[in-house]
Amino acid sequence: VQTDILKSFWFDSGTREGLLDANKHLLIASHKFDNVDSAVINCFMHGKIGLDQGSVLEGSNIMGPVYIGKNVKIFNSTIGPFSTIADGCFIENSELQETIVMEGTKIVNSQIYSSLLFKDIKVNDKQFIINKLVK
Repeated sequence: VQTDILKSFWFDSGTREGLLDANKHLLIASHKFDNVDSAVINCFMHGKIGLDQGSVLEGSNIMGPVYIGKNVKIFNSTIGPFSTIADGCFIENSELQETIVMEGTKIVNSQIYSSLLFKDIKVNDKQFIINKLVK
């Protein structure tokens, strides 16, 4: 057994809290996001926002730092700060803050805070989710 002193950050990404904390620090530390080939229609966008190709944002408020993956559709929603939305997600009439949403997840008419949503989850029917791991 050996010990070592870390001279940088270390996060326990095996917990929801640790993963959200690591996500927050990575979003803050990102020097530049390239926003390419996406449609942004009637949106308010503030702060550092990473928007990957093929995504569509309409009638939404995006408060950085935020990362939005490829082919994401966001309509009439508020996202951020400190949120990451993975590829292929669909979000409508919802609010997300300090949340990580994994690939292919669909969120409609819901409020989600400080949570982690696994791949291909469906959240609807006016759900209020706070400090949860949704799988």
